[in-house]
Formats: sequence, C-alpha cells, structure tokens
Amino acid sequence: MSHATRLTVIGCSGSYPGPDSSASCYLLEAGDGDRTWRVLLELGNGALGQLHNYADPLGVDAVLISHLHADHCLDLCGYYVMRKYHPTGAQPRIPVWGPEGTADRMAAAYDLPLDPGMHEEFDFQVYDGPISLGPFVITPVPVDHPVAAFGLRIEANGVTIGYSGDTGPCEGLDRIATDVDLLLAEASFRAADENP
Repeated sequence: MSHATRLTVIGCSGSYPGPDSSASCYLLEAGDGDRTWRVLLELGNGALGQLHNYADPLGVDAVLISHLHADHCLDLCGYYVMRKYHPTGAQPRIPVWGPEGTADRMAAAYDLPLDPGMHEEFDFQVYDGPISLGPFVITPVPVDHPVAAFGLRIEANGVTIGYSGDTGPCEGLDRIATDVDLLLAEASFRAADENP
C-alpha cells in the first residue's frame, strides 16, 4: 500500500455548478501503509454525481465543510439519501466536520425535523482544534467570510495543503498559506467592487 497523498478536483465552479464543473468539492486520498483513506473537502451542489467518476462515494471516510453556503455543502442532502437508502442497506455513519450549525442547516435544507435530522447517517462535529483521521492531520483556522467559515491546513505523509473557500485576505489565510506544498484558494472577488 502506498503512502502517497493525492488531491482530485471534483468541482470548482464558483457559487453554482457550471456546464463543465460542479461547485466546490475536492477528494483527498492518502495511504497509511494498510489502506487508502479518502476525505471530501466540501460537497457543493452538483458534486456528488461527479464524485462517482473518481471514487465510490460509499468509500469516503469523512467530509470537511468550510462554511454553510450551498456551493460548499448542499450535496450532503443527496449523500444523506445515498447513505440512508442505498440498495445494499443503510451505511455506517461517517464524520462530517463543519462550523456550528452544520447539522441543523443540512436538516433544514432537506426539510427534515432537526431530531434526528441526518444524525443517523452523519456524525456531525464542530471544528474545535486539530483533527487526526488516518494519515491526515487537519487544522481548522477561522477566516473572514460573511458567514462563520474555516480555512483548513491538511497534512498527510509529508505533504501540506492549505484550503480557503471564498476567503479574502485575512490573518487566518496567512496561517493556512504559509509553508504549504499546495494552496487551494477559492476567491473570486473583483477589485472594482466593494467587498469585505
């Protein structure tokens, strides 16, 4: 089993899916010597369908959500249906990390009661310090955005990736971007507009 770390862009169309790309979604894969671990970074609208082209969605170990705008999280609704009603039976719960309110936002998006919401399919966790998952160490960093948002610093097998979903310049972005092998920065503000 390889210790390689790989990132696949599932979708990166800003704010809404386009004809050639879903909204934000990245597949991170890293081996630990025994198996390959798979983590989804975002699951924006249109991404779940595209994910099938790169990996079995049921083989994902965790989902990381930076903030609760639809283009970063809405396909958790379809993923909930897949995990709950799959022809082979209900699938085991997997962790979903995100900002405060992620579980309630997803339940509301699918018009579910908050209890149980999607808690039987996902183990919702609020970012609160570094996360260890297989070969991954994920460090959430608060960043400036119109809603509560986190950038992520992800390390696995000697590779460091910084991720910022729609974040303008801020101290958190500096922490994410320093000394990384790859920086994914989804920022599309135009200089001519008044932006935060």
